[in-house]
Amino acid sequence: MSTLPDGYYAVPDPDDPDTMTRWRVDSGGMHPHPAKTWYGPARPLRKDAPGKPGTDEYIAWMRDYFDEWGSWARRVKEAIEANPLIARFHFTESTGHCHNCGRVLTDGTSRTLGIGPDCRERIPHDLFSAYLAEVKRAREVR
Repeated sequence: MSTLPDGYYAVPDPDDPDTMTRWRVDSGGMHPHPAKTWYGPARPLRKDAPGKPGTDEYIAWMRDYFDEWGSWARRVKEAIEANPLIARFHFTESTGHCHNCGRVLTDGTSRTLGIGPDCRERIPHDLFSAYLAEVKRAREVR
């Protein structure tokens, strides 16, 4: 799998397309956004566990859950990787924040581009021109 650029992304939950999930990618790690949000299969409750913590049946029960969640998280990452720019626009549209740094976007140009003026200034001119072309293409795809 490819490594996603640092930034913010949003894609529909693979199991519930009516729910948008938001993510922060930082140094290759993918984290729910905001930080304490929970997405994916429901967390198992200790009261529902078979046996006591540390027993083979408890460990197998937890392993099954983490396998399920890992599979779900891979599908989310694949959805983001399928079209990262669209996932970035989903983030901006659903939050009103820059998909690069996460700050609130305050003007129409920034909201249209999905990136604020400070982040735009840090992009070299030739790369920004390519970015604008990608933005145009991505908006046509949607």
